[in-house]
Amino acid sequence: MNQQQRTSRGGTRRRFTAAGLLIGGVAGGVCLVAVSCAAIGTGSPVAESGVAAVLLRFEGPTYSAATSRGLLLRSGEDEVTLPQASDGRWLPDGTALADASHRSINLQVLDPNQETLTETVEIPGFDRPGRSVTQINVLDRQARPAVLTAYSLNLEQLWRLRLPETDNPDATSYNELERNYYGVAPTIDGVTYVMWHDSSEWYEDGDYGVARVQNGDVTNVLLNERIVALYLSADGAALLALRQRQGEPCGGCVVEQEIVEIDPGTGAIAGQYGMPDDYTEGWRVEAIDKVDGRVAVRFTENDWGDEADEAEIVEPVTIQRGTWMFDGAWSMIEGSDSEITWWQGEDRVIARPQPGEGRHRDGFALFWVHDGIQSTLPGDLERSFGNRYVTGEVAGQLLPPG
Repeated sequence: MNQQQRTSRGGTRRRFTAAGLLIGGVAGGVCLVAVSCAAIGTGSPVAESGVAAVLLRFEGPTYSAATSRGLLLRSGEDEVTLPQASDGRWLPDGTALADASHRSINLQVLDPNQETLTETVEIPGFDRPGRSVTQINVLDRQARPAVLTAYSLNLEQLWRLRLPETDNPDATSYNELERNYYGVAPTIDGVTYVMWHDSSEWYEDGDYGVARVQNGDVTNVLLNERIVALYLSADGAALLALRQRQGEPCGGCVVEQEIVEIDPGTGAIAGQYGMPDDYTEGWRVEAIDKVDGRVAVRFTENDWGDEADEAEIVEPVTIQRGTWMFDGAWSMIEGSDSEITWWQGEDRVIARPQPGEGRHRDGFALFWVHDGIQSTLPGDLERSFGNRYVTGEVAGQLLPPG
């Protein structure tokens, strides 16, 4: 399973593996959900955001996946397939936000139970919205100035805002210094956050921070605080962030990072959780969530194997490093380094590495676990069809209810 994959120059291949197969313990080979080791690694106590959680209404299994017929959207026993769609994400009320075209970004909201669609909204730029719980935010970072547009969960426009340009006195037409907004723009408790960096090809040492948007007013928070990514919890009750431990943030650098929580009322750091003791700078954060006062982080690591011949390209093997929970100390969820889990209430969807699927598939097999009984789910969370790439998503949380 942990084998280096080589292709001729110009080829593309992705493979996934687990650090160790630890499956077992209950009927059907489903691993127990438990802490696999004594609590290790410490940080500050888990912060309380004071924001009420949004009720997640998922009739499991709720997921979207690429199939040979198109993008499959399934909610419970109801499903629909969109032949031309390229991306499907879930909203907390059990409806799906689908990109209905593979040529540009055209968003629609679909209810698989009623097979109803909203009108299509064409999105400018190249970035789909991130996790959407109370509203859908679209950042057009290519516009000058950048534009942030908010929609309701039915894709009705709520507001549109031109974001502030740089106030750096060094900005001139010569150095082309601009304020660049990037990443997702999560909304929590009516406040929207989006990251920015003052930079250009000729000027890389400008300030960076996070814009806090509330009622049309924009203030800057976390100035030069090394924030590199924002994560909204699945229930919309917490805003977490990935922070570089030291030095200036740089795209793609392999450096040590840490988990922090942001106070949605002020934009200040509310909790500093560090990282597990097993963590190394080679680990990558794939997902962050917070469930009933517990922070959860899923890690992977790229293994490049031995050096390849010059005539070959080596694609990395992605190793699962597990889902870790912080509740005052860090501990790994048992078996989470051999499968990925999304909890939908007391039930769950799991993805297990499936070697030998072929170069166009994602290397995972999906399963639904209900009352201890496991059944197979069709489709891939990532799949390529020629020059077309289709991605799905599993609804749910990284941890079971507390």
